[in-house]
Amino acid sequence: MSEQKENKEHHLIQGVQMTLSAYQKVKELIIDTGEPATALRIYIQGGGCAGFEYGFQFDAQIGDQEWLSLSQVNEVGEIKTDSNWVQDWPQPLQIESGPEFSGEKVYIVIDPYSYPLINGSLLDYVNDDPTGRRFIFKNPRAKRTCGCGSSFEA
Repeated sequence: MSEQKENKEHHLIQGVQMTLSAYQKVKELIIDTGEPATALRIYIQGGGCAGFEYGFQFDAQIGDQEWLSLSQVNEVGEIKTDSNWVQDWPQPLQIESGPEFSGEKVYIVIDPYSYPLINGSLLDYVNDDPTGRRFIFKNPRAKRTCGCGSSFEA
């Protein structure tokens, strides 16, 4: 019984998951950068009205102490995500996203300091919100969020 429980926990997705809407928007933005081997870097910095603020940037430089998630849409339109520390991925690490690669791969990289604060979060993209189009985090570690959703208290 404990072996089944341990096995089940091993298959839980860690890192940041994406909704289909967020996945499609990130994929579009990566292609628009025109940069090869690009990942979406998500990080946490101090600031915002709730204490911590989410940050995003596109990055082709990925350190071996960072967390990496690879998301792809499967044949039935669901997002499949594989995540692990960079050093546990097959080496040498090949980021296959951007305009020169075919396929539907989206990579998210998280630094080791931000990881504990956003592990298990869901990234969504809304385009019908009264405040405009934007990315929204659903973070289980957030005790409180600001009204716009761009900062949180852990």
